[in-house]
Amino acid sequence: MTAPGQHPSTVEELNEALRLYRRTVLTVIALGVLGLPACWGLSILGTWLKPPYGLYIYGESLATWGLIVVVGLLIAQLWWGGRQIGRILSDPVTSAAPAIGVMTAQTVIAQRAHAMGMKWTGFFGDLQPVRKG
Repeated sequence: MTAPGQHPSTVEELNEALRLYRRTVLTVIALGVLGLPACWGLSILGTWLKPPYGLYIYGESLATWGLIVVVGLLIAQLWWGGRQIGRILSDPVTSAAPAIGVMTAQTVIAQRAHAMGMKWTGFFGDLQPVRKG
């Protein structure tokens, strides 16, 4: 039985939401880790193209433009991942604010799993039945 106002979810839907959550988190980490060296490379490239001060486009260096792109990609990944998770869970909070919904997705999944007698086995695991005894 589900709580009033709570959407009934299947275990498959919750496991799919967990997979999307893991993919979103790992992609955001990868973008952050790989984006900073890319910006450093753009800084070196800008200085190499136009020494000694570097190449400027609309008053900003290539490194600054690279950082703007990295932050934009991070926000877009959070938004898109949150939107997909919200669509699977049919959660109004996640659907209303997808980027913030990524942070609350774990709680929604855990509440629905607990209502079905399931538990999450960790970041890389799927839902498993709760052992009683």
